[in-house]
Amino acid sequence: MAAVGRPSAAAQIVRGDHGYVGYVDSVLVIGSKKPLRAGSTANVRQSQALLVSGWATNGTKRPASAVYPILDGHLLAGAHADMGLKRDDVAKVLGPELAASGYVVRMPVRLLPRGVHTLEMGQALVSGSIAVLHGAITLVVR
Repeated sequence: MAAVGRPSAAAQIVRGDHGYVGYVDSVLVIGSKKPLRAGSTANVRQSQALLVSGWATNGTKRPASAVYPILDGHLLAGAHADMGLKRDDVAKVLGPELAASGYVVRMPVRLLPRGVHTLEMGQALVSGSIAVLHGAITLVVR
């Protein structure tokens, strides 16, 4: 698979069966004790930060090289992803070559406007589009 760089803010967001597999496992509001699972709603203040964790593959039995936050269907700049984290659960189900398919994204809530938003994660495709991973969380930013 060809190398993929940082997508443009105008990149097309694609959903459905795009051959890439991944999931948003949880979102932790820094300072809270319990992470939220995909499908949950979180009330957050703009002074807080989020840790979004999950796993992603590139569709060819290799870990994804990067993931990006998507807010309300648009690529969100300003968040950093740590890639290649160990995921024994994924390796057990999908194969040992995906043991390093985990990611964590640290995202300051100040990047988000006040209001109700849908937060998803995606990864860049060779075409330049962004493939949406499974799982989303609703954020109520105050």
